Amino acid sequence: MKQLNLLDILPYIPPLQNVSLSKGVVNCQIKILFTTSKREKPDFKISGQVYFWNLELFYRQKEKPLLKNGSGSLFIQNIDLFEKKIQLNSLNLVAGQIYYPLLPPLKKNPFQIKINKIQTRSIDINLYFPLQDHSYLFTKSNILLKNYENQNPQFFYEVAANYYAGQVQLTGFFKPKDIRIDLLQINNFNLTQSNFFKSYPPYLKNLIVSEIKGKGTFKNNKDFTFMGMVDFSDLRLQFKNNQFVCDQLKLSILEYQLPGQKLTLDQIVCLNGHYQFKNQIMINNIQIIVQNENQPFNLTFQPDFELKQPIQLKNIQANYSDPAKSFSIKAEKINLDPQINITKDNILMKGQANLADCLIYNQYASLFQIDQASFDIERITFNPLQISILSITGNQLFIPIERRADKKIYFLTMFSPQNQLSGQPFSFLSIDSLKLTDSQLTFIDHFIQHNYTTTLDDLQLVVKNYPSFVYPTGTIELTGNINQKSPFQLEGNIGKRETKGMIKIEDLYLQPFSPYSQFFLKHQVLNGRMELELPFTIAQNELDLLFKMKMYQMKFIKSQKKAPVNLEKVLPLLKDELGTVYLDIPVQGELNNPDVEFLKIFFDLFINIMNKAVDVIAHDEEKITTDKDYQIVYFNPGQSIPLINRNSLLNQEFIERLEKKNIYLVLSGFVDKKLDEPILKNAKYSTLVSEYKENFPDLSDIEILKTIYQNLAKISWLESDSDNQAEIKKAILLMLRITNQDFQFLALQRAKAIKDYLVEHEKLQPSRFFIKQDNIYENPYMSGISNTIGIMLTAEKK
Repeated sequence: MKQLNLLDILPYIPPLQNVSLSKGVVNCQIKILFTTSKREKPDFKISGQVYFWNLELFYRQKEKPLLKNGSGSLFIQNIDLFEKKIQLNSLNLVAGQIYYPLLPPLKKNPFQIKINKIQTRSIDINLYFPLQDHSYLFTKSNILLKNYENQNPQFFYEVAANYYAGQVQLTGFFKPKDIRIDLLQINNFNLTQSNFFKSYPPYLKNLIVSEIKGKGTFKNNKDFTFMGMVDFSDLRLQFKNNQFVCDQLKLSILEYQLPGQKLTLDQIVCLNGHYQFKNQIMINNIQIIVQNENQPFNLTFQPDFELKQPIQLKNIQANYSDPAKSFSIKAEKINLDPQINITKDNILMKGQANLADCLIYNQYASLFQIDQASFDIERITFNPLQISILSITGNQLFIPIERRADKKIYFLTMFSPQNQLSGQPFSFLSIDSLKLTDSQLTFIDHFIQHNYTTTLDDLQLVVKNYPSFVYPTGTIELTGNINQKSPFQLEGNIGKRETKGMIKIEDLYLQPFSPYSQFFLKHQVLNGRMELELPFTIAQNELDLLFKMKMYQMKFIKSQKKAPVNLEKVLPLLKDELGTVYLDIPVQGELNNPDVEFLKIFFDLFINIMNKAVDVIAHDEEKITTDKDYQIVYFNPGQSIPLINRNSLLNQEFIERLEKKNIYLVLSGFVDKKLDEPILKNAKYSTLVSEYKENFPDLSDIEILKTIYQNLAKISWLESDSDNQAEIKKAILLMLRITNQDFQFLALQRAKAIKDYLVEHEKLQPSRFFIKQDNIYENPYMSGISNTIGIMLTAEKK
């Protein structure tokens, strides 16, 4: 028969296993054997070949399509209608579209069907999943089934198909409600575009399967499991302004389950990942291996994602880069015991983390290195960004800080914090406890001298209650050594609005810091040691600190002729009876102003103090010889106004000697600590009160005194909240310190007061005077009287 339209004989074609025929055209060449007998059952057998096209099959009276526009052939070995047996050598389908509903039949098929081979070539398969109520179109599919029997439905199968430009291959064995997948291989499959995961998380913006290779099962028409390797590409996760992109993501899957989307992993490998934060920070080339040494870990892909299981990260690598700087990150191992929850709006993380051998470096040097660190994280959220850490511990941390030729400070030799420092902590970060031991900080100054280096060694850092959205204030303690020799200590309070504290340095050997004195003072340090107290306050972008220095065995030598001051001559004048020099140098400035150079401010003030310490005269280096004649000028304690008992400070003998042109006056001022110190303290007290009244005009007198006390003592007024001004003044006076520098200024003022009086009243030329100060605490001319005096000597210049 040729071109037989099956619609013409449709009423005579019975449904097979709830499958009904709607149309089709056939060419057939068959043999029909029909025998009948009174004694035996009739026999009706068919064999031969059938070719068909435009064939359509439906499930249960056109409820769902099974095949549309099918073309192919049947090779019939035997069809026995009376025995209800159908045996085919092969069924070939070369065109059309198959709809596989994955639904069980309603009635048992009375025919016993056996097909040696079923094969399709380049057809379309529309696969329907009842649980998702969605169908998926696989194009150019090739299917091979062997030894199919409907009453004993187990057979071998091979499938090759395309899905959204991807390729799918299946090999396995079929049983009722139990499909075994011996090989599943998928290439170039876009999960997010295909809607294969109907409930994939909203933050998953793109995911392409480069390759899936493994095995699994499909049971009860709904339960799918898989194990093997998955190689993803172009993974994109978007959390508002944060984005993570991974070029290649490899998974070693022990089991994946549908429905439920539960994933059990042995290993995750991320290659060439990229993280971008608010279009500002870009971290590239992220390489990381995720695994668990003791047991596999489980993931559940739902709109709300949760992970709560130990994980180990290995061989972590990443690069940070922008036009101005770049660096690389490496870490050998990070152990995590996290609890991670991801929703469409936020990410919440908590748990513990331990890292080892973490390194940040660029092409030139190591920028950050830590041997071991542990984190106990209470909470991290990204919307809003809040990081709350219970504790951080670590050891052997190494960090370099660099000062470049532009005079700016660079943390990790790359990031300049000068424009961001505000004196306030990071408001999104809270740390209950931070402890670092056996660490090192290296300061490299390229401006003062190429690769000039100072190190802080054996650092021990403890920070408690780092202030932010949890704590208003916290404390910091830092100890260590400078250049492996000089102990130092920092203690202070960190506040959201104000940070203050004290730095103490013991036995600091100054010769290594000679490049700074040569640059700013034009002097080289030959020898000297120093003790330093450095109280500081940072508030409202302003830095206020005081260098309280105590220097021993100081020796300088001029390195340039045009020095701003001759330290070789000035420093001996500032030494006390034990050879110690005391200096107090206040420094103030704006932290967030990159043009403020605090070192220059310090040395400018140092020079100013040195110049005030001695009256430098143009011909001070000329030699003069004093004689034995002297005259005493008296002063009240703490004062620099001469006490004049008659009309002139000079007696007649001095006046006669000064008539000679080569005779000069040498003046020296002296102090008596016991008598002068109380008066100087009261003067300092009065100056403080005046300054505070000017700066805080709205405060009452008692409030002014309490504020002064609080700033000096670093604590509040605790004497039962007394409002007795005399008591508070007494407490303030006990804390005020009169330094040798203060005594030196008083002695100098006394000598200059004598000079000024004689210039004004005796009309002597200023060039006739020299000011000389050796030991201001003990005059060599008289003993047994107070040293609140000035001495005048006549001298001859040669």
